Formats: sequence, C-alpha cells, structure tokens
Amino acid sequence: MTGQENLAGRIWSMSHEQEISLKRVWAMLLKFYGYELQFSLGEIKSPRTFCSSSNLHSEASSPTMANSSTHLRSGSTQSWQELFNVKLLNEKVRSNYVYLKSGGLNNETFDAFSVSTRDESATHMGYLPEEIHRSMWSLCRNDSLDNFILKFIRMSKCDVETSFKWLLDTLDKRINKYLTEDLVNRGDAFYFFRKDKPELVQALKKNIMFMHGEGKNGKPLIIIRVKEHIRGHCSDEDFQTLVLMTIEWSRLRLLEFKNGIDQCYHLFDVSDFSFRNADYNGIRFIIKAFQTSYPDSVELIFIHNAPKVFTIMWNVIKRWIKAEVREKIIFTFGPDDLRPFIDDRYIPRSLGGDGLNFTPYVEPDEGNYRCKEPDEMLDRIAKQRENLTIKYLESTIRWVEASSPTESRKHLNEKIKLSRAMAENYVLIDPYIRQRGVLDRNGELVHISI
Repeated sequence: MTGQENLAGRIWSMSHEQEISLKRVWAMLLKFYGYELQFSLGEIKSPRTFCSSSNLHSEASSPTMANSSTHLRSGSTQSWQELFNVKLLNEKVRSNYVYLKSGGLNNETFDAFSVSTRDESATHMGYLPEEIHRSMWSLCRNDSLDNFILKFIRMSKCDVETSFKWLLDTLDKRINKYLTEDLVNRGDAFYFFRKDKPELVQALKKNIMFMHGEGKNGKPLIIIRVKEHIRGHCSDEDFQTLVLMTIEWSRLRLLEFKNGIDQCYHLFDVSDFSFRNADYNGIRFIIKAFQTSYPDSVELIFIHNAPKVFTIMWNVIKRWIKAEVREKIIFTFGPDDLRPFIDDRYIPRSLGGDGLNFTPYVEPDEGNYRCKEPDEMLDRIAKQRENLTIKYLESTIRWVEASSPTESRKHLNEKIKLSRAMAENYVLIDPYIRQRGVLDRNGELVHISI
C-alpha cells in the first residue's frame, strides 16, 4: 500500500494471541466498570473462554481478517446514522455509561464491588471505576482506543494481568496526577497568560523540545535539544508538563486510520552536552513515560552527536531502559547517519541538513488560540459522540462474548467502523474543546485528521 503501513499488532492486524489478550483486557475493564458480561472473573483468566476472529490458532492473523479489517481502517466510514439506530442501543449499556459519566458508582456500590472482587483481582484496588472510565474516554481523540490498549499488550508480550495493571495505572495518573486532558485542552496558552509558570514558558520559548516534519516513512519527528535544558532552570514538575504536552501534541499528528502510522521518531541532539545538562530525573521520567504510559509509541530513537562525556550518563540510564526499547535506540554522528531515515529538509541546519534549527514559538494572543464558542452544532456533535461511544461499547461486549470466528469477525469489523466514526467525530469537536497549542500556531498542525 503506497503511503500506508500495515503494522502488526493493531486492531486490524492482530495475531490470534493478541486478539484473545485484547478480549481479556476488555472483559476485565467491562467487569470493572459494571457493564453486564456473561463471563465471570474466573472465566476471564482463561484464554480458552474466548474465541478469536481467526480460526487459526497461531501467531499469524488470517489473511481474510487482516485484509478486511485494514480496508475498514483506510476506507470511508458510513454515515453515523447508518452505523447505528439509537432505538436499538442496549439500554443497560446506555444506563451504565450515563451513570458513570454523571458521577459514577456511589460509595455503597463501589464498596460492594470491591468486597466481591478483592480476592480475585487485587489489580482493581485503589481505583475508582467512574474515574478510570472518564479517563479512558477522554483520551480518545483522532485515534483508536483499541490500538492504545494493544500497545500495552505488545509491550507486556501478551501478559494480560500486567497489561491491565499498566493500563489502569496510566488512566488513573492521567486524571488524578498529571491532569493530562487539561494539558491538552488548555495548551500552553493557559500557562502563558497565568504567568505562574515562567520556567515552563521559557522552556517552550527555547524550543527544548519541538516537532518539525517527519521521517521518510511518515513518522512525525520530535527533536530534543539536550544542551538547551539545564535542570536548575526548570523544575521537575514543569519539565514533566513539557514532556507530556509534547507527547500528547504528537498524538494529534498521527493518522493511524489514514496511513496506519501510530509512532514517532525522537531525535536527541546531544551536541555540546555537558554535565549541567545531565538531568537524571528528567530522563527517568521520559523513559518511564515511554515504557509504561505510552508503550510502543516510538519507532526509533536517535542519540545524535554524543560526546565522550555523555558515556558516563548513558552507562547509568541504559539500565533503566527495557530491552525492547533499547533495540530502538541508534547512536548517530553527522547528517549521513540520519539521511537513511530523515529527509535533509527536516534535518536541522545545525546538524548538517537543510531544515530549521527549531520551529518558532508563536506566542498566543487573543486571535490565535481560543476555542470556538459553543453553539447548536456542538450540541449535535456531542450527542453523536455519546451515541457512538455507547454503540461501540455494545459492539465490544458482543465481540468479547462471540462464540465463533464468524461472529467475532462481524463485531470486530463493526468495532473498527465505530472507532473510525468516533475519530471523525473528534475532528469536529476538537475546535470547541481544545485551545490552539504550539503546533497549531506555528503551522506544524494545520488541521487534525484521522
């Protein structure tokens, strides 16, 4: 497929084992949220409980499944009215969804749930279903929720309990620790005008991290200018905010439905690195983010022009990096090492290419960052989104419970269609809920697509 990638392990290209693992994770989520499912927690622990969309009990997906699902990914979506009939929605699914959305399970209900499942699944302990539920749906933008979950499954090598634990922890931190959706929707303008985070704003202006262009395979390119970062000039909290905003902005640039791309390139320019740039807390946070919160979100990491003094830091941090991530790291020196992966027009001039040394920081003003005012269109889009989400949940339940490959494949294909429709819906709702960030204002993100 010209201009497209059919990467393995995605919702449209899963192996038998990956699909069963995804069904088990979804089953655990659905049980945790309180949706009705025909399987007990004990049955969910057994892979034999579930049926794959492929009747091949092997690592490879069946060609039929992969080809038809990829077509659904890249093809045009039916009208939303054709995808579902509101009257046919499972009212129990809708009721539970609205209940969680409006405040969730009360203390009495949650306590009862906790007592009944404590011995069977300690992973649930400490998390509130309504918070995790809200966090999960808020992270769905112009991408696929199933592919987000599959990242955890791939990173854990189909260890379902570990995948589920990492996923819950990530969703909990997004809503209770880092307020990730606020970072995305408020953007840098929030901090720029409040003036209570001068170090963060200064880091943005210095372009310590910026996005510009893409690799030759279409992967968005994030460049980190290490020598511009001095830990004493930026608090750990501000640096973490900068990292998370950059990662989340990069997610908006991904077009996984259009071309299958859901990963980025990261170029760490360590030219002129010195010990004052050695921020162990900062690099540990980045490593942890890409290993547990955003697993398998990076295709390649270039450590470029590393001086000998960097070896001391590398000998420390490489022990924190899992083997799967270390395999993606390439040490490069000079533009010729980068050219097989990145066009000259995106390699900074300071590194021997023809690209910008950094993209300009366009300061927010009254005319370039505000959201659209709410109107009747927003009401319609929001209602459509809720109906699509409920129908997606219903389709997911039927896919999880499917007892034959044919039935499973039918609901899997419906899930992919609905997921694409939800992504298209987000493109419409984005201008109403997200203030324009750095990439919008400097032209790197002209418009959001899927």
